[in-house]
Amino acid sequence: MSVSERQTSPPLERARAFELAGDECVYDSRIEQAKVSYGWAIDAFLDARSFEEAMRICRKLIRLSPDVVRTRYTLLFLLIGLERYEEARSELLEYARVVRESGTRSFAIPRLQLLAHVTDDPETLQLLESLLSELGAEQLGYSTHLRETGSPSPSGADRRERWETLLPIALRDD
Repeated sequence: MSVSERQTSPPLERARAFELAGDECVYDSRIEQAKVSYGWAIDAFLDARSFEEAMRICRKLIRLSPDVVRTRYTLLFLLIGLERYEEARSELLEYARVVRESGTRSFAIPRLQLLAHVTDDPETLQLLESLLSELGAEQLGYSTHLRETGSPSPSGADRRERWETLLPIALRDD
């Protein structure tokens, strides 16, 4: 697929082409290029709002290169938004481990804080607060608010809307 075709083709078509290119790179032992292609596939699936497919590629990329901090965060943000909290907590622990090993604490703290703003699951909030504390972040009392009020700040529908609004911001590269 040429550059101009990539820019004009529908997101799902682009995503599949990028995934195929990533697969070919893996078979040719061009791992760094495969990571780039898979990253583009994830972004295209996100553009198409095909969240399950985006998570599938995230997992594929994580198997290929377990130290991919951004991809692990993308997977986390998607799991939280889709209210798959048990999976999210497991991935959250792995994310924190990779952050500590890679020395990307300054990258991770604001992203974990953002996750707390779109999470209404008490167990996940407590884990987020614990990990933020371990990473040296200032505590913002997410789970305290939940315990005191008995419910998350916004309604579930508002939480989903907030998650969808923050999705492109949360997953940008900077």
